[in-house]
Amino acid sequence: SISGKKVELSRCYITGSTSGGGMLRVEGNQDSCIIKQNYIDGSSSFTTLSGCSNYAFIYNNYIKASTFKMELVGGKIYNNVIYCNVNVTSLEYNNNIQGSGSFTKTGVTPYNNIDHSTQYGTANGNQINVDMNNVFKLSGSTDKQWQLADDSPATGAGFGGVDCGMY
Repeated sequence: SISGKKVELSRCYITGSTSGGGMLRVEGNQDSCIIKQNYIDGSSSFTTLSGCSNYAFIYNNYIKASTFKMELVGGKIYNNVIYCNVNVTSLEYNNNIQGSGSFTKTGVTPYNNIDHSTQYGTANGNQINVDMNNVFKLSGSTDKQWQLADDSPATGAGFGGVDCGMY
């Protein structure tokens, strides 16, 4: 659990599992949170971020957990590769690639995301029912496998013409 003002977590490899509290938990009355360029792999645990009072930026991460929960007032989740159930409230959600799990939202309109299922819908540049075998290289090192494949549907598909995903 991380608690404090102006929390920044970047370029970390976080793996493992815990029971109850979650593998990565940022909580309390945060002034700001920045979670960027991390590899978070906790297949049987969950990641939760709550209590950031001003903003949270979650970008360029690989996130695998049973549930990724964001309960914030303001903030942005963008350009991530996500393999888990997502539960978000009151923030911007753009340019992500969700390879598995559900998507539950309150006060969120997703833009330019790629989904393995139909939960984002096709409005606002979202793509649904995308085969992840066509999106990623899926070979090489732990993080190299998440680079976009040649002719990936994520290339240039993000908001403003950027690539979706963490690279």
